[in-house]
Formats: sequence, C-alpha cells, structure tokens
Amino acid sequence: MQDKEIHMGEKIPLFPGISLSFLTLSGEKKICFSHPADTKTLVLQYGAAGHMDWRMADGTHLYLGAKDYAVYTMGDCAHSEVRLPNGFYKGFLLFFSETRLAENPLPLLSDTEALFRKFRDAGTPLSFAGNEKSEAIFRYFYVGENKNDYRRLKALETLLYLSSLPLPEQSRISEYQARQVEIVRAVHARLLGDLSQRYTIEELAREYLMNPTTLKAVFKAVYGTSLAAHMKEHRMEQAAKLLCETDRSVADIARAVGYDSQSKFSAAFEKEFHCLPSAYRKNRGVRREMKTSE
Repeated sequence: MQDKEIHMGEKIPLFPGISLSFLTLSGEKKICFSHPADTKTLVLQYGAAGHMDWRMADGTHLYLGAKDYAVYTMGDCAHSEVRLPNGFYKGFLLFFSETRLAENPLPLLSDTEALFRKFRDAGTPLSFAGNEKSEAIFRYFYVGENKNDYRRLKALETLLYLSSLPLPEQSRISEYQARQVEIVRAVHARLLGDLSQRYTIEELAREYLMNPTTLKAVFKAVYGTSLAAHMKEHRMEQAAKLLCETDRSVADIARAVGYDSQSKFSAAFEKEFHCLPSAYRKNRGVRREMKTSE
C-alpha cells in the first residue's frame, strides 16, 4: 500500500446548486486538506466503510465510522487533517450551494436559507451516529438502476431530513478531547508492538491514567471496534502471515500472537478463516511456492 492515497470522484451534478462526489482515502499517515473557506457551501458527508479521525483548524475533532455522517460548511474544514485508524475510509459528499439554490429554488424546499442558517449558527461541524432513518436515505446513493435519477430523489430527501433534524447534544457523536485520543493511540501502538503480550483493560487504564470505561469508549470511537475485537483481528492477520511466510511451528506462532494454548489458538483461527492453521499453511504455501517458481 502507498503511504497515502486520496481519490475523490468528479462532482456529479444533481440539481443546480447540488452535487455529489464519492471519496476514498487510504494510508497510515496524516492526510492534510487545504481549500478556500467557503461558508456558502454546506456539505453532508456519509461514511460507507472504514473510520476517520478528522481534526479541524480550530481543534474540533470528528470521529466518523460506517453509517455515521457529518454536516459542515466548506469554511469549517478549509484547513484540516485526517487520520485513518484502520488505514482506509470511503463514503460520499453532498454539496449544497446556498447561492445557486437561492437562484434556483427547489419546489420541495424553497426556504433553503433557513437550512443554511441552522447549521452555520451551530458554529462547529456536527457529527451524528447513523440510524434507521438516515440509512434509509444515504445507503441508496450507491444503488439503483437509474442511478442519477435515484440520487436526485435521495438528495431531495436529504434536504428534508436535514431541515427537520434536531441538533441536541445527545444526537451528536461524542467528541473526545485530543489528549484522550493521543493516549488511546499510544495504547494501540503499545499493543501492536508486541502481539505476544496480553493486557487487561484495567492494567492499561492504570498505566495510562485513564478510567477503564473511558478507555474502552474512546478506543471504540477512534478504531471503530472494541479493543478486544480489534486486537483479535490483528493477531489473526499476523498469524496468517507467519504461517505463509515462515516455517515456525503452529505452537510457536500461537505464542507469538498471544496464545498460551495451541488448541485455543487453532479454534480462534478456524473461526476466523474457516480452516485450521495447518490447512491454511498448506493451501497458501502451495500458492506461494507456485508464485515463487514463476
């Protein structure tokens, strides 16, 4: 994988003043964005997959995972930076131009000025956890036989949805302090640095001076899954790599990824890959040898 990759599709015009673009980000390094601070353009951003930690110039953090969405102006994100905790993120952006919509009013929502004022007066980008109502609209930007006709319909639904969307504090995804996020990143780096070691939440909380409940909540907000599920995924990925690329015994590999019992490791591996470690090595090893001989 490259250090970082940004792919934003061309803007697809849906109505005068409304356009759509699909976004894909990947990489492990920080991604910086810089563009004119256009407060007259409102953006709805929807996350289809992956996870994003987005820091605005004023210090505001947005944490967006799959099905989450954010609403902000192009002024809010004019100078910002993104980190991808799991290495990738994809979604779409809907752009609403206040100026062009005023010149070309939509019959369904003629008072767009009130909509722009509502989100501009919030004074900060807003992020929301996805729910059944939002999913019923946003997921359909990816499907449909007559895609652009369908997207036009969903763009109008989006405007109506945003116009009636309440903005109480409890609707927003928690925005954890930057210091807590940095601590969680340090915990993550510590855990990945030696997969053979296991730590309890309580041990990590004591060492990093963070409440265990807060540690679990912030970790899930940043990395999209619980600490245990996230580490199990990394352990299994490393185990698969060692099975394919080394001649180490299964018992040795089990210890290397944090399992004292070979039988427990084999059971966990089989649940993840639907075959035992020995079968995985045999099948992948054959393919590797063929590739090497070629």
